[in-house]
Amino acid sequence: MVTFNNVTLICASGMAASKVGSRIRDAFLIKKYFMDPRHMDMISLKTYVNVISGKVSKIDKKNQILVINNNSFISYDMLFLMNGEQFLQPIRQNRTPFVEKPDNVFVINNAIEANNAVMKLKQLHANYGDRDYTIIVFGHFLQAHTTLNGLLMFGIPGKNLVLVEPFPYCMALEKRQRHKVSIYNDPDIDEAVYDHIRAEGIQVYQSYYFIDWEFDPSENVITMAKFESRHHMLELECMAMFYFAEKEIHSRVYKVINQAGLVYDGRLVIDNKCRTNDPKIYGAGTLTKYSRKYYAMSMSHKYFNRVEIGAKLGEQIKNVITPHKGQVLITGNCRNLSKQGFFRLHLNDNKRVETITCLAKFPIDVYNIYCLWGKHEKLLNNIQLRFETVLITDLFEYFKEPWAYAIYHDKFNDLLNELNKLMTSSLNPNGNSYQQTQKIR
Repeated sequence: MVTFNNVTLICASGMAASKVGSRIRDAFLIKKYFMDPRHMDMISLKTYVNVISGKVSKIDKKNQILVINNNSFISYDMLFLMNGEQFLQPIRQNRTPFVEKPDNVFVINNAIEANNAVMKLKQLHANYGDRDYTIIVFGHFLQAHTTLNGLLMFGIPGKNLVLVEPFPYCMALEKRQRHKVSIYNDPDIDEAVYDHIRAEGIQVYQSYYFIDWEFDPSENVITMAKFESRHHMLELECMAMFYFAEKEIHSRVYKVINQAGLVYDGRLVIDNKCRTNDPKIYGAGTLTKYSRKYYAMSMSHKYFNRVEIGAKLGEQIKNVITPHKGQVLITGNCRNLSKQGFFRLHLNDNKRVETITCLAKFPIDVYNIYCLWGKHEKLLNNIQLRFETVLITDLFEYFKEPWAYAIYHDKFNDLLNELNKLMTSSLNPNGNSYQQTQKIR
C-alpha cells in the first residue's frame, strides 16, 4: 500500500468545522456522497492532507508555483483543478453584475456559506422582532427545496416563506435560463412534493424570472425583489432572499485559467486522461469539457457522478507515479494443499519472472522450477495471456507440458545467448544480411 504525505488541498472554506448546530446547517445542504465531516474525521483525512484556506490568484506554469490570495505561494509537481460550477450572485438581464453586495441575499454552495446564512438569519430575525416579514427562495434546483426545509427547521413559519421558480419555461429567454425538466423528473413525486410545500403554508410562484431588486444602501440590504413571467410582474417585499439560478464558472476562476494560458472553450479543455495543454496540470468535474476532436460532448463530467470521476482519476494518477511492480499469477490455495499445490509466479514490470513461490505436499522439481527464473512470459508460452483467459488452473501441471522441456535443457541458456548475439549483431557491408560471428551449436 502506497501512502502519499505531500498532498495539499487549497479551498476557500478548507475543512473548517461547523460553528452552528449541524442539524440546522445540514438541512440546507444536499448530501450527494459519503465524504461528510464525520467520515473525514473517522479516516483521519487531515493527517494525510495539508489544507490551505484561500483562493488561487495566479498559476505560474513556468516555475510551477501557485499564488494564493495575492500574498503567498506554494510550489507543485502536479496540479488538479476541480473548482466546478457554483451558484453565483444575481446578475441583471443585460448580463451586468450587480454592484451591490447585500447582506440579506444568500447563495449557498457549501457548509460554510450555510453557516453564515444561519448566523445572519438569526440577526435579521432579531431585528425584525414581531413584525411581519417574508423570506424568498428563488430557483428551480433541489437546493431550493432543501433551503425551504432548513428554514422550516430554523423556526420560520411556512406563511412567511415564498418559493419563486422559473419552471415551466414559458419566456423567450436564452437557452441557459430554460428549465424544461422538473426537479424530480417524475410527475407523481412532483405533485406530492408541491402538495406538501403548499400544506406548510408556503406560497409558490411558477414560471417567474428574477429581474431586479430595491437596495437600501444605509443598511446594505434589499427591501424588495422583482420578478416577471410571460404576462405578469411580481414585486415582493422581503427580509432575505436565497438565490439559486444557473450554476456557472466563477469569473475569478476563468481569469486565473486564462492568464495561465490553459485552453478554455466555455470550459477548461482536457484530453481523455484529464490532462490540460500543460502535462503537469489536470482538470476534472463540471469545470471541464473534452476537446472537440473527441466529439464527446455527451460524455462531459457534469453528466456523471463526481465521486466516481475523482476515484478513477486518483487511480490513474496513482498508477502513473507509483512504481509498477508487475503482475502475480497464482494457482492453488496455500491453506488447502489437499487437492493441488500452491504456485505463485511474480512477473516484474518487464514481464520477466522475478520471484517463484511453491508450496505442496508432493515433491517439487526444484531444478526445473529454477530454470524459469528470469525468463520472459512470452518464452513461457504466453503464460500471461493464457492465465488471464483462464486456460491455466494449475501451474505445476502447466510447467510439466512438453513445450517446457526445452527450457529445462542445460544448453538452453547458451542457445538464448547465441540468438541474442545474432539478433544484435551489425549488418554486413552489403547491408542485406546479418553478420554471423559464431556458428550456433
